[in-house]
Amino acid sequence: MPLIHHLRKDSGQAFLKVQPFQVSKNDSSAFIRARITVMDHFGTQLFQRMPSGCVRKSSAKIITQRARWLVGCAMPKTRVSSGVSGLDKILGGGYIQGRTALLAGGPGTGKSILSWHFLLDGISKGEHGVLLTLDQSSENIQDDMTDFGWDSRGAVKSKSLTILSGSMTLVPVEKGYEYVIGFDHPLLKEQPFTVARLASLVKQKAAETGAVRLVVDGLGPLLEVAGNRFEVRQTVYSFMREIITKNTTALLTHELKTGQDARSNEMPFFICDTVVKLDMVYSGGDFVRTMRVIKMRGSSHVMRPIIFKIGADGIVAFPDARLPD
Repeated sequence: MPLIHHLRKDSGQAFLKVQPFQVSKNDSSAFIRARITVMDHFGTQLFQRMPSGCVRKSSAKIITQRARWLVGCAMPKTRVSSGVSGLDKILGGGYIQGRTALLAGGPGTGKSILSWHFLLDGISKGEHGVLLTLDQSSENIQDDMTDFGWDSRGAVKSKSLTILSGSMTLVPVEKGYEYVIGFDHPLLKEQPFTVARLASLVKQKAAETGAVRLVVDGLGPLLEVAGNRFEVRQTVYSFMREIITKNTTALLTHELKTGQDARSNEMPFFICDTVVKLDMVYSGGDFVRTMRVIKMRGSSHVMRPIIFKIGADGIVAFPDARLPD
């Protein structure tokens, strides 16, 4: 009979199936080998191996020990739910813990709402989150969350959710104008604003509250401050490297632009580990909301776009529905 072992490691979990079979009929010195199969939590076979050599039946547990060592590097990565079950399905179980994910799309496609699902799913599981935004006030965000029936004010009061909000303005300088980000926090009021100090604030708040889910709602202001393409890449990369740890998962939103401004669209795509693109397409005589996983580094995922809707309770995704002709 096969032996099923449930393995758990920092990198994830898997099921190890060890199926011994006898290769010697001599009862006095019966030897066995084993076929080792590793499955994920969906029952999908990841790989199968048959280690060389045989062991006595009395030492059959050695096979299991050897198998655990063999599959250590192939353990599935820990998943963090997006808060939307339909999206989790096409992501293979959720975002990857300790990585960055980007939600990209035009205005009004649901990026912010999808990021709130991620935070509030964590809060419902006893996890803390930090939300950074540079184009909305904390009060407006809490009002919008409340409209979907979420107790955002209770989460903020209990410090399960920390909202850091700021604003970006143009100020005149000697040779034109430059962007300045005003932030209602002492750490950023003491000296001129820098992206590094903003990252330090997020990291500090995450450490203070024990937050493991981070959201940066709106990369646009950071990209505007950066300047040229090289600076954009360095700014986003250094910001993410500063705030992410192996136990935290960061979600960033980015508004896609058109025309000459579209040059900054693809840059975060290269830097982030996972990219989910939200869109509205005209199909069947009406506009339909869709989401598609563009990339997911280190993991397989569903490639085709899926339909989703925004209702009174937030976002509902339909991974098995097809776009109308």
